[in-house]
Amino acid sequence: MSGGESSPSNASSESVNTPNGQRLPRLMSVVTTFTPNLEDELEVRLGDTVRMIDEYHDGWCLVQRVGRIDAPRGVIPRFCLHERRDIVPRNPTAFGSAISPSRR
Repeated sequence: MSGGESSPSNASSESVNTPNGQRLPRLMSVVTTFTPNLEDELEVRLGDTVRMIDEYHDGWCLVQRVGRIDAPRGVIPRFCLHERRDIVPRNPTAFGSAISPSRR
């Protein structure tokens, strides 16, 4: 990672906004495999799911593997990631019309 950005050990787990106004942390899908060259970088493979913790102005982002609170974290290029689709709709009433009445 270049440009004097903060290291993974300095990252906060609080929710913040990215430079483009999106909330962090959030789940992302890996769309391009990345092999690290430096110590602070994380290897990711196509199809992995990671939690984006921070996004930097230089095109890199800090991510953590999904699963355990102490899962590995590191930086990867932002182009390796794509937004995951919401599994649960943001509007809870969206299910209202899809739920059938109980059978008697």
